[in-house]
Amino acid sequence: MVSESFLLRMQAEDEVGLFRQSIWTLRESATANIELAEDYNICAKSLNKEPESQFWRRNTVRAFFALVELSAHLTRQITLLAFEVGEFSISRAEEILLREEQFFVSRTGKADSTRAKISTISYLMFTYKLFYSKFSTDLNFNTGEHSWESFRKAVKIRDRITHPRSVTDVTISDSEAEKIGNGANFIAQANLFVSDKMEQFITEFDMTIKNHLG
Repeated sequence: MVSESFLLRMQAEDEVGLFRQSIWTLRESATANIELAEDYNICAKSLNKEPESQFWRRNTVRAFFALVELSAHLTRQITLLAFEVGEFSISRAEEILLREEQFFVSRTGKADSTRAKISTISYLMFTYKLFYSKFSTDLNFNTGEHSWESFRKAVKIRDRITHPRSVTDVTISDSEAEKIGNGANFIAQANLFVSDKMEQFITEFDMTIKNHLG
């Protein structure tokens, strides 16, 4: 639920347009996410028809992790927006990570920021665990599942084929292909939860703004 303090701030500072722009940006990202999901589905179906094809194995991995990156970004953005409208509180450290920033001091002594560089596994765990903890009281992002371990191994496969040094590096074995599939199922379930909560939040946000501010 959008907080009263947020609504008062919107009336005082006329920031409704900025937040509606944020909603529009979220929907644009969600549309791109759907396109990447379709890319992955095409690769996965082609791999199912030609299960021994190294071409389709590699492209399935690439399509999958493009989807993972955008899905995680989208999850961070919806969590950040919900925080900004008063849905819940988060720590300063969590806010900075959701903004995908890290700070440093330049050689000239100036404080500056840059895009956060965090390992895929760690950032994904932070992103989904925070989202689950804030949007659900009875669900957890369970990293104890076998499929999470499959995802961790899939990351290593992605890294290897992205920075190959030999023909072995670009060859994906049968067992590795299976791990990629299991990891994809795990992330798909998490994204389904995120998608449902995002639509619910955006619908409620739009209705609240319309009812209170016109």
